[in-house]
Amino acid sequence: LLGWQYAHATATMNGDGTAGGGLVKDLFGVYGVKSFDDWLVKFDLGTSFNNYSSYHTLPALGLGNTSSGNGQDYFGSARLYTPDLLNAHPSLEGLRAFVGQGYEHNSINGITESGSALTAMTYNPVNAQTWTTEAGLGYYHKLDKDWSIGGELSRNNRDQNTEIVSLSYKTTDNSSVMLKAGSQQTGAGVNNAVQAWARINF
Repeated sequence: LLGWQYAHATATMNGDGTAGGGLVKDLFGVYGVKSFDDWLVKFDLGTSFNNYSSYHTLPALGLGNTSSGNGQDYFGSARLYTPDLLNAHPSLEGLRAFVGQGYEHNSINGITESGSALTAMTYNPVNAQTWTTEAGLGYYHKLDKDWSIGGELSRNNRDQNTEIVSLSYKTTDNSSVMLKAGSQQTGAGVNNAVQAWARINF
């Protein structure tokens, strides 16, 4: 399987009413899956264009600042899945273990806030690279000829734990839709996301 994808995402962060920010992201990528005697190799490559915004105020003093900036990401990752563990025991049908390696390059333009000079901040450009190694367990099961469910648990070398569940429906022989929910935890921080996907095979 070889395909391409586009995703548009927005995120809003609100503090106590005196500070906050947002992110708008447009992602373009390609992905693929290849089977070798029930071993699976999955990969994806892509780039995203990001727009950041933020504000903070001191209402009692009448001070406030805003900022906006742009950034771009490049990423790539590959995973190797074991054969279905049904071969080890019937109760393990649908389970596959996996290991993966990922690379990400992130850049953000330098930003100087507008507004009150007294509280304005200047941020240096960001140019960072990250390598990520992960391992986990996935469960994939067809409920009938059209409906399927899935789930994944994984942990990486940056102490991030990720949990994903999905429900997909095959609308035709060549198209499907999927609803996916996930949670990623790093220390005390938790990010939750819900995604809707549509796919057409040619």
